[in-house]
Amino acid sequence: MLDREERINKLREYERDCYSICYYVLQCEESACEAAKHALCQLYQSERFFAEDPVAVQQALRNASIACALQLGVHVISFSSHGKEW
Repeated sequence: MLDREERINKLREYERDCYSICYYVLQCEESACEAAKHALCQLYQSERFFAEDPVAVQQALRNASIACALQLGVHVISFSSHGKEW
């Protein structure tokens, strides 16, 4: 099991990829930063992420990044359309 500092250092290796995926989904820098932050926090808590082989790590990174970006995107859309009539 990795300690806190080792986990953070490992996640730093994937920070750029995580942001890039989130930005691709959201097309907004601010939202992509927020989604990437959430994805990396989720991955930090995952024992499996740090024990997996590199291919599985990339898949887990993609899954978490896309899920957080989509979740944030849905939240932003529903918040921005709240109270507006179509």
